Amino acid sequence: MKERPIIFSSPMVRAILDGRKTQTRRIVKGIGLAPGIGEIYKGSDDAEEWVKECPHGTVGDRLWVREITKEHLIGSVSLTEYVADGHVSNDKWYYPRHTRPSIHMPRLASRITLEITSLRIERLLDITEEDAESEGADFLGTDESNGSYKYGFLLLWDRINGKKSTDSNPWVWVVEFKRLGGNL
Repeated sequence: MKERPIIFSSPMVRAILDGRKTQTRRIVKGIGLAPGIGEIYKGSDDAEEWVKECPHGTVGDRLWVREITKEHLIGSVSLTEYVADGHVSNDKWYYPRHTRPSIHMPRLASRITLEITSLRIERLLDITEEDAESEGADFLGTDESNGSYKYGFLLLWDRINGKKSTDSNPWVWVVEFKRLGGNL
């Protein structure tokens, strides 16, 4: 079992804490497309071989969540506040600035640990309604006939990855996980 860091935005951290997010999709890098075919090609057509090379780990590995934190003053004492939900820990603030971007969060400050339960590769637009809900996406629309979690997810994807980034329908790692106990 290995541990690796993974960055989540504040809304996605809240979704994890609320138990609404149990999946994440990340763009597949380093695997090209076969010319004219439009399918993943890496010298092998064995999907299990591709999954073994997932940069996020394999089933059973752990991911520790990096999130934005900021300084929280109580009198003259500087503590750490997690921006996603405003939780203040007893950890002293030692970062040189008042806000620490998620990329700079050390392992010791992480409060959320996830265990990978499943991995696969698929096209972004192949996401199902159920998977979009498991991504922590909001249901957008007034009722089931004209709204969906999938629409909410695709809007969220474009907000995080750039406007119209869904248009290219990239290959993505689908990482399913469960939150481990002992974290806040």
